[in-house]
Parts: sequence; C-alpha cells; structure tokens
Amino acid sequence: MLVQRLIPRSVAAEESRWPATRFRFELQQPLPPVVGDETYLDQALRNRVGNAAKYSPAGSEVLVLAESRDGDVVVRVLDEGPGFPPEESERLFELFHRSAGTAQAATGAGIGLFVTKQLVEALGGEVWATARPGGGSEFGLRLHPYTEDL
Repeated sequence: MLVQRLIPRSVAAEESRWPATRFRFELQQPLPPVVGDETYLDQALRNRVGNAAKYSPAGSEVLVLAESRDGDVVVRVLDEGPGFPPEESERLFELFHRSAGTAQAATGAGIGLFVTKQLVEALGGEVWATARPGGGSEFGLRLHPYTEDL
C-alpha cells in the first residue's frame, strides 16, 4: 500500500467535514510501500485528522507529515488545539478516556483514538501522542515497509 496516495484522499475527505480548518500535508518522496489494509489505514488517518480539526480553533491548521525513518513510514498529524498534559499521553488511547483539558472543547465519547490504535496495531504498526510546547498535539503512527518475505 502506498501511503503517499492514501493521505491526500483521507485529508480531502475530512476537509469537507471541517471547512473552517486549513489542511496541509507534506509527503517525503519516495516512501516505501507499507504492509497493511488500505481501509484500516484510511480509517485511522481520518480518525486522527478529524480529531485534530475537531479540537482546533476555527481558522487553525492541521498538518500531516509523512516520511521514511529507519526504513519504516512515519506519519505525524500536528494540530493547534488545546493539547493535553504530557503525563496523559499513554491514556489517550484507552477506551472512553478523554483528557480533562479537551473534554469541554468538543463533544466525544473517547472512542476515536482507541479505534485508531487498534487499526494501526492490526497493521503491525504503533501509535503515540506528544504534547507540543506552546499548545497543540502531535499524534504519530509508524508502519513497516512491505517486503516479499511477508
């Protein structure tokens, strides 16, 4: 699966849902093909990009970056939302968990990041969250390259 083909489609699908948000993506070229199911990765990306827009103020930017790192493909979604306390970074992916700092910012059930983690892990990848200095969040995922040995 080629991430560089999927990201523009996933972002475009979310752009129509969040017209007050600016979306931008930067894709390092070339990116290796990755192991996985396109439907799973599309849903994981849309969950994350949609969440970034949902929690960011109107007029802000959601940036999606994709690069090759140590042979893997790393995708990061950066937003300008309220962020979260760094000590909550692992708990954000728990089912029904909502950060105290964001619970009032937007409605939600605490399911989206849990589902994203499950989808990415089903693809053999991993996810993480980082609070950005000065506000906002960075959510990342790492996927392994496809090889004929798989």
